[in-house]
Amino acid sequence: MKSNRIFLTKFIIVIACLFILTPTNIYAAEPDSSNGVLNEINNSIEDIYNDSIDLNVTAVSSDEDAYTLLLKHKDLVSLNSDKTLNVNYNSFVDAEKLSENDLNTLKNFIEKINVLITEKAITVDKDLLINYVTDVPREIVIRPMAQIISIMSSTRSHAKSLKKVYDNAVFGTRHLVAGSYFAQRVKPGGVWDYKVQLGTTTKYTVSDLNKSLMTGEAIGNFHYGYVGRSIFSATTLKSAAGLVQIGVGTSDIKFYKSFFDDPKDQAQIQKGIDKYNSEH
Repeated sequence: MKSNRIFLTKFIIVIACLFILTPTNIYAAEPDSSNGVLNEINNSIEDIYNDSIDLNVTAVSSDEDAYTLLLKHKDLVSLNSDKTLNVNYNSFVDAEKLSENDLNTLKNFIEKINVLITEKAITVDKDLLINYVTDVPREIVIRPMAQIISIMSSTRSHAKSLKKVYDNAVFGTRHLVAGSYFAQRVKPGGVWDYKVQLGTTTKYTVSDLNKSLMTGEAIGNFHYGYVGRSIFSATTLKSAAGLVQIGVGTSDIKFYKSFFDDPKDQAQIQKGIDKYNSEH
């Protein structure tokens, strides 16, 4: 029975991740599904925020408890210049007679919040209302004139950012939050969409990938595989890519062995996955 529950949990996670990674705007002119997920999470956080006003915390054992305590003592919290939280922990201990465990739980919550702020996954306003970012502004990127480029520094940096968001998501939302964070950035026109930034068919010699000759599209698929593998399974990543192709009508029944995605695209995604696995 336990093994069945574990399988069911993993299955639900995979389905949720596929839903997040597959933008609904491939079917219609609607916001992508990652925004919808984050909006639902933001609504839930607002409920926690409103409910916390009347709660009395006797022990700090969860993110919800820590957040409730934080809201009770807003006067002991300020925003730094980078919008991260600055907390007067000594005054918290005096005001609430916190145990060492309570204080550690509170500090851990604040640390996670500050990581998420730094990675631009959330914002926290002056009233300490948490909001996951649903609108990531596009960056103006000048296409490189050089035909020899390097990509691994930024690719590794993106993977680290995604893993940080996953590891630090609060209120038990890490799969949904990290999946949405990733989908927002790799979607067409997103800040991590190398196909647009480099040109789909423009060819480059990638100096830090054994001087491989790759198109912008190939680099984008490699990046998707490498970065995504920091939190998702290879199957989830490749299945989501195939679902996108089905949705936009560019799939083919003969692609059934590659999740109905173009085998060339899947090969580059797999190269990114393999590269990540070899380094971790």
